[in-house]
Amino acid sequence: MKITKLLISKSNYSIIICFLMFFVSALINNKIEKPILNLSKQDTALNVDTTIYQLFSAGQKRLITDLLWISTLLESDLDHYSKPDLNSWMYHRFKSITTLDPKFEDAYQFGGRYLYIVKDDILGGKDILENGVKNYPNNYFINFDLGFLNTFELQDYQSGFLYFDKIKDHPFAPTNIKSILVKIKFSLDQNLEDTFQLVLDIYNKESNESIKYKLFRELYAIKAMIDLNCLNTSNNPNKNCSMSDYEGAPYLYNGKNYQAAKNYKEFKLHLNKKSKSTK
Repeated sequence: MKITKLLISKSNYSIIICFLMFFVSALINNKIEKPILNLSKQDTALNVDTTIYQLFSAGQKRLITDLLWISTLLESDLDHYSKPDLNSWMYHRFKSITTLDPKFEDAYQFGGRYLYIVKDDILGGKDILENGVKNYPNNYFINFDLGFLNTFELQDYQSGFLYFDKIKDHPFAPTNIKSILVKIKFSLDQNLEDTFQLVLDIYNKESNESIKYKLFRELYAIKAMIDLNCLNTSNNPNKNCSMSDYEGAPYLYNGKNYQAAKNYKEFKLHLNKKSKSTK
């Protein structure tokens, strides 16, 4: 009997101690601020080598491609990836998708644009788009994005010109596409006289008044740049240089140099401020 009471007494003590320990742990858990662990999708994404997908697809490449496409869209993030190493998790996903299904047009079109615009993964976007244009050489959106990316992000004007030139007559092409082409050509050869003739030819053939107005301002700027360079560097400006602007107004002399009668915007490509050459 005494032994039974002793055992019950010890059992009660054990229960009380357990409750006390539980209470203390709960109190500590509420009082102590736990560190927040934030891991980016770049650190947690699971990417499988495309070769593995190909080996184990068992004739179900289209099914695997669709699953990868859906999961990528659902998991997509907005974190920038600017390392020039083609190691963005989304780049690997789009690369796998387009390798498994080279005719997945939307993957090139959406994937390339998402990478270089949203993710800031310039090289990743360029690679996906270049593979896309091999399979869809006449796709307007892929060609436009490659033209934009090469011209304004990489300052590769020669490549940018080729892609823009392919879509200049497409119904979706921006109204100023031909003006952009002229500016790219000018950036390549820096020949203002030839550039003036090109813009003048476009101006004379254009019927849209808004576009003509824009082209007129560009003609004014180009002529002013040619004339003022001549006037301010020539030993005898009155002999060789034009003395009036594109509207017929005379250039003004302020005692040191000549200037146009009205303000104008220098004719050149106006690049994206965040653009940087990676060549």
